[in-house]
Amino acid sequence: MFSFVIATLTGFLEPIGGAFGVHSLGFTATLFPVILGFAGGAMLFIISDEIIPETHSTGNFNHFFVNLRIYLDDVFRRYLWLIQPPPRSKSFS
Repeated sequence: MFSFVIATLTGFLEPIGGAFGVHSLGFTATLFPVILGFAGGAMLFIISDEIIPETHSTGNFNHFFVNLRIYLDDVFRRYLWLIQPPPRSKSFS
Protein backbone atom coordinates (compact mmCIF):
# COMPACT_ATOMS: atom_id res chain seq x y z
CA MET A 1 0.00 0.00 0.00
CA PHE A 2 2.90 2.35 0.82
CA SER A 3 4.45 1.96 -2.63
CA PHE A 4 1.08 2.70 -4.25
CA VAL A 5 0.77 5.94 -2.30
CA ILE A 6 4.31 7.01 -3.21
CA ALA A 7 3.73 6.19 -6.89
CA THR A 8 0.49 8.17 -6.85
CA LEU A 9 2.19 11.18 -5.27
CA THR A 10 4.97 11.15 -7.87
CA GLY A 11 2.30 10.86 -10.56
CA PHE A 12 0.68 14.05 -9.24
CA LEU A 13 3.99 15.89 -9.59
CA GLU A 14 4.40 15.11 -13.29
CA PRO A 15 1.80 17.64 -14.56
CA ILE A 16 3.39 20.31 -12.38
CA GLY A 17 6.80 19.59 -13.91
CA GLY A 18 5.24 19.57 -17.39
CA ALA A 19 3.62 22.95 -16.80
CA PHE A 20 6.94 24.31 -15.56
CA GLY A 21 8.68 22.97 -18.67
CA VAL A 22 6.12 24.49 -21.02
CA HIS A 23 6.31 27.82 -19.20
CA SER A 24 10.11 27.90 -19.26
CA LEU A 25 10.25 26.98 -22.96
CA GLY A 26 9.70 30.60 -23.93
CA PHE A 27 12.79 31.65 -22.00
CA THR A 28 15.08 28.84 -23.09
CA ALA A 29 14.12 28.33 -26.74
CA THR A 30 17.52 29.54 -27.93
CA LEU A 31 19.35 27.20 -25.55
CA PHE A 32 17.35 24.13 -26.54
CA PRO A 33 20.00 22.55 -28.83
CA VAL A 34 22.67 22.94 -26.14
CA ILE A 35 20.42 21.47 -23.44
CA LEU A 36 19.51 18.52 -25.65
CA GLY A 37 23.17 17.99 -26.49
CA PHE A 38 24.06 17.77 -22.81
CA ALA A 39 21.14 15.42 -22.21
CA GLY A 40 22.26 13.18 -25.07
CA GLY A 41 25.83 13.08 -23.78
CA ALA A 42 24.63 12.22 -20.29
CA MET A 43 22.49 9.39 -21.69
CA LEU A 44 25.45 7.99 -23.64
CA PHE A 45 27.61 8.10 -20.52
CA ILE A 46 25.01 6.34 -18.36
CA ILE A 47 24.36 3.69 -20.99
CA SER A 48 28.05 2.96 -21.38
CA ASP A 49 28.54 2.88 -17.62
CA GLU A 50 25.55 0.72 -16.71
CA ILE A 51 24.93 -1.49 -19.73
CA ILE A 52 28.47 -1.80 -21.10
CA PRO A 53 30.63 -1.70 -17.94
CA GLU A 54 33.65 -3.15 -19.75
CA THR A 55 34.24 0.27 -21.30
CA HIS A 56 35.12 1.68 -17.88
CA SER A 57 36.81 -1.30 -16.25
CA THR A 58 39.58 -1.95 -18.80
CA GLY A 59 40.64 1.65 -19.38
CA ASN A 60 39.27 1.79 -22.93
CA PHE A 61 36.82 4.52 -22.02
CA ASN A 62 38.22 7.19 -24.36
CA HIS A 63 38.61 4.77 -27.28
CA PHE A 64 35.00 3.67 -26.88
CA PHE A 65 33.61 7.19 -27.00
CA VAL A 66 35.80 8.27 -29.90
CA ASN A 67 34.67 5.26 -31.93
CA LEU A 68 31.05 5.79 -30.90
CA ARG A 69 31.22 9.43 -31.96
CA ILE A 70 32.74 8.54 -35.32
CA TYR A 71 30.02 5.94 -35.86
CA LEU A 72 27.19 8.31 -34.90
CA ASP A 73 28.63 11.11 -37.04
CA ASP A 74 28.68 8.77 -40.01
CA VAL A 75 25.15 7.54 -39.38
CA PHE A 76 23.73 11.06 -39.01
CA ARG A 77 25.61 12.30 -42.08
CA ARG A 78 24.19 9.46 -44.17
CA TYR A 79 20.71 10.08 -42.78
CA LEU A 80 20.86 13.78 -43.59
CA TRP A 81 22.17 12.97 -47.03
CA LEU A 82 19.10 10.77 -47.66
CA ILE A 83 16.78 13.55 -46.56
CA GLN A 84 18.45 16.28 -48.59
CA PRO A 85 21.14 15.20 -51.05
CA PRO A 86 24.03 17.59 -51.64
CA PRO A 87 23.56 19.97 -54.59
CA ARG A 88 24.85 18.74 -57.92
CA SER A 89 27.38 20.78 -59.79
CA LYS A 90 26.06 22.53 -62.89
CA SER A 91 27.66 21.56 -66.13
CA PHE A 92 28.23 24.39 -68.59
CA SER A 93 28.33 22.37 -71.80
